[in-house]
Amino acid sequence: FVAVGIPGTQNLRDSVVSGSFRKVGGPDGGGYGLILRDQEPESRDGLNQCGHYYVFEAGDRGQVGLWLRDGDRWIDLLTWTTSDAVRRGTASNELTVSAIGDHLSFLVNGVPVASQTDTVLHSGAAGVFVGGDGNEVALDRIAVRVPR
Repeated sequence: FVAVGIPGTQNLRDSVVSGSFRKVGGPDGGGYGLILRDQEPESRDGLNQCGHYYVFEAGDRGQVGLWLRDGDRWIDLLTWTTSDAVRRGTASNELTVSAIGDHLSFLVNGVPVASQTDTVLHSGAAGVFVGGDGNEVALDRIAVRVPR
């Protein structure tokens, strides 16, 4: 697993984070995605994944999932679920997470795939996440926007 913070995104409240990801190598399975409302962004160095944050992922098998990281354990909010919005294999996928107030919404390639009411984390940093043994992923674009 790799978790990396996006510089300059500390203490975001309302935000929209989007990134264009594609799998470039490794075995079938694994995922890639966005970290939102990270309470400890300074520790998101690519090695340390402990902390308090949300992860929204898509995978090369056409699935999406949503988890809350609570210290050193994962809490399933949406276990891996098949979604027609996800392009499989090595195709590029555009992931977008919108966090406005207590409402989190998740889109893949512009299609809404999940939503969640946030009762735990109300602000924090953004980042990127790659999961799965040997999963190699390219991040072609990342954008963080604060709605006005």
